[in-house]
Amino acid sequence: MGTAILTIIGILLVIGIIYLILKVAMGALVGVGGIAYVAVMLIRCFPILSIALVGAIVYSEDVIAPVLLYAVAVVLLTRRRAAKDIKEQAFKKLEEQGIVSEHLALGLEPSENTPIYIFAKALQPKGYGKKVLDKAAAKHRIGTKTCDGARYYFDEGEWEKLASRVANEVIATLNNQMQKYGIISENMSFNIDNKYSDLRGLIDVHIKDSFAHYVQRIMDERDVISETIPAARNSMAVVEAQIRRIQSLKEFMLVKNREREGVKLFIDKTVLTEKKNYLQGRAVIEEKDVDKLFGERDLAEKEVIMNICSALWKDMDYKLVEHDADHFWIHATAVDKHTCADCKEVYKSVEKYGKNQYCKGCLTKIHEQEDADEAEGKSVRRYISAPPPGVKIEM
Repeated sequence: MGTAILTIIGILLVIGIIYLILKVAMGALVGVGGIAYVAVMLIRCFPILSIALVGAIVYSEDVIAPVLLYAVAVVLLTRRRAAKDIKEQAFKKLEEQGIVSEHLALGLEPSENTPIYIFAKALQPKGYGKKVLDKAAAKHRIGTKTCDGARYYFDEGEWEKLASRVANEVIATLNNQMQKYGIISENMSFNIDNKYSDLRGLIDVHIKDSFAHYVQRIMDERDVISETIPAARNSMAVVEAQIRRIQSLKEFMLVKNREREGVKLFIDKTVLTEKKNYLQGRAVIEEKDVDKLFGERDLAEKEVIMNICSALWKDMDYKLVEHDADHFWIHATAVDKHTCADCKEVYKSVEKYGKNQYCKGCLTKIHEQEDADEAEGKSVRRYISAPPPGVKIEM
């Protein structure tokens, strides 16, 4: 009877100790349900060790020593299993991706699809994925490099393979833009195929390097104009679009710095000369016309393009006009013909009424006032652009 009681007390002590370890480590187990869960998991995950515990208590008629030894064994075995699991994950990730970041390695945890998961998560050796890869790198089994402040591990040839793939895709996109529109911008986005979020920062660095090399080459080979969009005109629409693609604080700071410093455009003068011929001679150039020739881009970029045309060719002296979402360019010689006599604003079209010309809004106000005056019995002089059907004007 005494032995049975000692055994029960020992088992309860073990469950209590492990329960407290897990609760302190994870804060995930509460009440009787948590204790029962620990009991089941101990028996399920460590059946031989659990049987040995009962035997030790019965044989020695002691509780404390067997319980403490059992608890220590459970902790050590759990950490060992967790370490093995994390090691397998680290090398599996490296095999799948070719390159893994130190950040990913540090964040590796035991797999969830194992009965020992809750023990392993609480008792795992922290940062073990990084330690495993560091050890492999020290033995020269894998390579390691630091890029833009972030460290990466890679299999032989994978670093160059990724850099080459990114460079080829960037150059293909830039060539297409230059041939089609004659313009590339630092704001350009590149659709680089990437399934691994931890490599996004590295890919962005390769994109930046490839863009810089491409720009240097075309500056040497072509007649290219480089122009910076002032920070004040680097519209929030562009910045917000970039921010939506951001997945790290570092990327966010890069975008905010670009917002302050401005964005560079690189324009092929030969292509620009060909395209400006389609716009030359127009009194008004609508935004859709600029989009058609130079591609859909931010208004600040389109303004720079038109300003360059104005600076290069005297007959391309255009001024940007903005009315909320309506943007267009008007030739300097056509400003007077498109200016409202009342509000003095420039519009794509104005309507002549009497001796003057008005925008739609001002003309509506004039007609409303005429209607009000007529309602009060006042004499109102109205103007018509043409006589009603069937009415002839005698001269």
